[in-house]
Amino acid sequence: MNRTIKFRGFNRKDNKWFYGNLSQFDGGDCAINDISVDPDTVGQFTGLLDKNGKEIYEGDILSTDLAIPRCEVVFRNGCFALRLNDGDEDFYDIISSIDESVDKTNYHTIIDNIHGNPELLNEK
Repeated sequence: MNRTIKFRGFNRKDNKWFYGNLSQFDGGDCAINDISVDPDTVGQFTGLLDKNGKEIYEGDILSTDLAIPRCEVVFRNGCFALRLNDGDEDFYDIISSIDESVDKTNYHTIIDNIHGNPELLNEK
């Protein structure tokens, strides 16, 4: 098996995202490549790319060609999924596939992430 396992996290002091290996410490502190990051912003790379070739991470907000135009990437029940909301409740759609020839990301575009602009999930 050959896959890239990496994380991203936001450092508020530098106002910058960092990407790479994650370290977690007692007390809940986190670092990516030895740079302190906000633990609430840490997300794992899904191994998938959006239709523009950009890496998709947990917490990304995607624009879709689906009936629900915006969704959030989450890790749920052991797999990466799209969290969608139809106005009444959340539901989930798996975005990764065992069959790599079936790529459900070809109709998704990353527009931001929940840490920077959570209100985007509510826009139509």
